[in-house]
Amino acid sequence: MKRWRRVAILGIVLIALTGLGVHLYSSWSGQNEVLAISAELDRTEPGWRFEEWIQRIGGIPDEENSLLVIHALHAKIPKAFVNDLSDPSFKPWDWINECAPNHLFHPDYGNAMCERLGKIPELDELVNKLARTRNGRHTYPIASNPLLILLPHYDVMHRVTVYLHYEFLDGPNGRTAEEMLVYHDALVNCSRVFREEPFLISQSFRNGRLFDASQCLQHHLGKYELPEEALQRLQQQWVEEEAYPALKVGFRGERALLDLFYRNLASGKITYTEIGQLPSMLNRQTSSKWLPMPALGFYLSASHYASHAFTLKFENRRLTVLEKPYAEQQKFLKESHREFESAPPLAKLHDLSKFVPIDHFFHQMARQRAVVTAIAAERYRVRHGKFPETLDTLIPNYLPKLYLDPYTDQPFAYRKTADGVVIHSKGPEGNYQGDFFDTVRKEGVETNWSNRMLEFRLWDPGHRRLPPLEKKNDAEP
Repeated sequence: MKRWRRVAILGIVLIALTGLGVHLYSSWSGQNEVLAISAELDRTEPGWRFEEWIQRIGGIPDEENSLLVIHALHAKIPKAFVNDLSDPSFKPWDWINECAPNHLFHPDYGNAMCERLGKIPELDELVNKLARTRNGRHTYPIASNPLLILLPHYDVMHRVTVYLHYEFLDGPNGRTAEEMLVYHDALVNCSRVFREEPFLISQSFRNGRLFDASQCLQHHLGKYELPEEALQRLQQQWVEEEAYPALKVGFRGERALLDLFYRNLASGKITYTEIGQLPSMLNRQTSSKWLPMPALGFYLSASHYASHAFTLKFENRRLTVLEKPYAEQQKFLKESHREFESAPPLAKLHDLSKFVPIDHFFHQMARQRAVVTAIAAERYRVRHGKFPETLDTLIPNYLPKLYLDPYTDQPFAYRKTADGVVIHSKGPEGNYQGDFFDTVRKEGVETNWSNRMLEFRLWDPGHRRLPPLEKKNDAEP
């Protein structure tokens, strides 16, 4: 019996030593791989680390910081309006979506908003200032665990965006159609607050604010005619926004953020006990339910350097694929999360790809390109009295090139309607017809709201600024 006990103990010791050896070798080889990848990034992309990024983008003087204007604007919006955004009976987004671009905003909706807003002269002054202040940035501390950095100001931005939407849709209020573009410019500058912010979700927020601006512009062009000079300015504005590489900035930021996470973990700034709490914070299912925290920490620590190397390689591949045709980009990015199924244990905890849908970036890319193309078509109509027969007609006097649909790698589809034209993407399924506004109010037709991002519609002058449509029952204030 004693002999078997000694054999059992010896076996346990051998297993433990083997496990320790594997752990040490894995750490050693993983650390060497991390050092090699980091050295290559230092050579090819100097300043790629998170701290260097933050230092490079720097701050903005207060007088040039649009975010401070946004906060001042938010402070002036009546508290009744701000608080009522959480009231289920007060649904400004539903009312805005209910308003067809070439129809006036229903007065009942406007009255409901006015009751909460009133008339505050300082708001107009701040909107004008925001429209002139192109750049903004907020500061945030670099937490020891960067995965837990909270993005401030989003609620403030949301409320200000609703206010700007409403003011744009409600009518001139003493301004000319051209002067009303101040609300559009203010919305674009809201989005610019997130430029260069090294978080993929920040770039997603930026896309959302840009869609708000493009939605307001479509409503404006559905009601008014603008001079060509104003259209040229708008087109240049959207050309600049379309050229901004939001997905690349987001991926680079995510890589830098996760690299900092692993370096802080190696230096002891983050403990494995904290890592054990990450799954519940990120709402993920992991082995933390059946492993005690210390054991989970040891289990995760064994994959530290392997996870760090996996993460850097994964993010580098995502950045590399952005140089390929759009079809290849989408295929890789849609399927890339599957790589985490065989990832080292620690890497599985920060698979952030499911938190920010990549499709939204391609939708917004389509929207921005459709906006630029639509403004060019509107410029053509202003000069020639009719919309072009084909988009090729716009080259080179109105567009330097035909923008490609990110879902097909082909020029955008262009279709004449009974009352205007629509420029649209074919969408992820390759069969979208640019018919969102043809079907949105049809009974029995389920509305796919994301299709709004795949098209931009223009109306003939005789079909603009039409009377308000009847209210839908589910959109009544």
